[in-house]
Order: sequence, then structure tokens, then C-alpha cells
Amino acid sequence: MKSPTPILFVIDELIEGGGPRVCFNLIERLDRREFSPCVVTLFRCGRLGQALEKMEIPLLNLNVQAPFSLTSARRYLPVISRFAVDNQVALIHAHLTAAGLYASAIAFKLGVPSIFTAHGQLVKRLPFRWAEVLVRNLHSNVIGVSRGVEEEARRCIIWPGRRLQHIYNGVDTDYWKSDDRRDLPFPCTGEGITITMVANFFKEKDHRSAIDAFAGFRDRFPHSRLLLVGEGELRQEVEHWVRDKAIDRVYFTGSSSDIFKLLEETDIFLLSTFTEGISIAVLEAMSMGLPVVASHVGSMAEIITHGENGLLVEEGKPEQMEDALVRLCSDGALRRRLRQNARERVEAAFSLQAMNDAYSRIYRELIER
Repeated sequence: MKSPTPILFVIDELIEGGGPRVCFNLIERLDRREFSPCVVTLFRCGRLGQALEKMEIPLLNLNVQAPFSLTSARRYLPVISRFAVDNQVALIHAHLTAAGLYASAIAFKLGVPSIFTAHGQLVKRLPFRWAEVLVRNLHSNVIGVSRGVEEEARRCIIWPGRRLQHIYNGVDTDYWKSDDRRDLPFPCTGEGITITMVANFFKEKDHRSAIDAFAGFRDRFPHSRLLLVGEGELRQEVEHWVRDKAIDRVYFTGSSSDIFKLLEETDIFLLSTFTEGISIAVLEAMSMGLPVVASHVGSMAEIITHGENGLLVEEGKPEQMEDALVRLCSDGALRRRLRQNARERVEAAFSLQAMNDAYSRIYRELIER
């Protein structure tokens, strides 16, 4: 019997978040009879990495402090290379930009094929945008998590022989067994309306617009609350901003190991952001039959059709966000329609099984070449 083919997954970090969650789900659901995963994390192992270690998956955590410096590259590339050789790696799959740069160098050195998954559109800030363009050119196989991400990557590819396609992110559609949430009370807790935003506190997310929208919304619905779920470098800055503006009933929960449990106690899901690929958080909320209000950026329109399975608002416009929240609370028929259609949309196009099957086909093709 043929032994499983070792695949090295390289990612910046395995904290709770969209890209790391996709990587974790891929690894967790790989057919171990066919593929044998091992993992390198550049920055932090995180909760998801610890879960992989409990599954006895080989994992190397490097704690890199300055990933784009030549000093770090000289120090850590040989370490990753030895790890890959020790695990007899035949294919490398990288997620996120810094990991993509390191993985391309290791794949070139070892003469193995590589895949890079682009989880979102190019950032606007320089020099990070240049790094993102470069990494998309360094890998022979580039996967966008949406059509929009794929098309943008195609425009910035200048080296020949690159293969591009898109594979939608997937989520667990089996968790919520009910067909929809039409029979749930609103609010679902019987108390005030709970609005939840799941997004780490990074520059790409727009927590301030969400909080401004909630402040106006709460003038009309005083017993409502806003849950901000996530961690990140800007969390303290946003906390200070909320305190300075004296906005009550905004709760910073930190990261959550059980997002679905938290969503069971949510009435409306909110995502305010400046850029987005295929948001895992939005997909999870929709899979639970939650009405969603989201910024109309990036590939969000590939998930949500406005007024049919969610509501889209202009980026950075808290007054539009507030109006959408009020509309959902005032229109029961709209809520019910969005709940039903949201669940159906995710089941049809964004399941974990579909995502894993698509990646597995690519793995086989590259390994068999």
C-alpha cells in the first residue's frame, strides 16, 4: 500500500482568524490515507496550532520577529528547510504573505511544487503591497479565495507559467441542524438585541464605524449590546476610543474557541471592514441562519446579494450601517427571508467538503506530475 504523501503547510500564525481557520480546516480534514501534513508557523502557534499538536501533527513554531528582514531569512530558512527534509515533504502550501515568501524559497531549494492561497485583495499600504504582489509571482500555483481575488492576482502576475484559479472558503454547515431560524424569538435571548462582530483588531478592519453605528442604534434600542470578538494589535486603541466616547454596552470578548456557541446568542451579525476576501466569520453567521450586515468591499458581493441573503452598506459609512440594523429590527419579514436564504447560500456554495475536495484534487495533480 502506498504511504501518504507529506505536505508542508506554512502560515504566518495559527490564531483564531479567517486565513488560519481555513488552513486548520484543510489540515484537520485531510485524508490521512493519502496525505500526511506537517506545519510551520512563523509568528505564533496559537490556539489552532495547539489543537494540531494534540492531533500529533508535526509543527515547527519559529517566533519570527521581523519576517521581511534578510537577517531573519538567513536565520530561519535553513531551519524550515531541515524540517521539510526531515518530513520528506513533496508539496508545500503557503497561506498569507510572509509565509508565502519563505515557502517559495524552500520549494525552490527542494525542487518541490508550491501553492499559495491569497486570502484577500492586495493591501493599499506600501511596501506591504509590493510584498503581496511579489509572493503571487513566486508560486507556480496561486489560489484566490474568490473570483475577485483571483482576477486581481491575475492582473499582477508578470512571470509566465503561473496557474491561477479560485476556491471558495468553506465552513461547517452541519453544526446548525435546523433548516432556518424562523421560529426563534427576536431577540433570541429574550432580553436586548445582541449584535456581534467577529474580526481581529487589525488595520484592515473598521471597528470604529461599527461602534459609531451601534451608538446611534442604541439610542433607539437602549437595551441592545455589541460584542466585539477577536484579538489583535489595535484592540487597546479601540478600547480606549470606546471609553473616551463613553459608549455603553460594547463588550470586548477576546478570541473565542466556540464561535458557533456565541452565534447562537446573537440576533444580528455585523462586519465592518475596509477590505475582505471570503469572510469565514460571515459564512459561519450565515450558516447559522443569522441576518448579516456587512461592508460592501472586496469579494463580499460574491457571498451576499443585497436584500436577498444579507444587507450590504458602503465602506466607512456608519449611518448606513445604523439604518440597516434598524431596518432588520423593524421588519420581521425581511429578517425571516434573509435567515432562510443565508443558510441556503452557504450550503450551496461554501461547504467545508467542497473546499477540501477542491484542494485535494490540486494536491493530487501536482504530486503526480
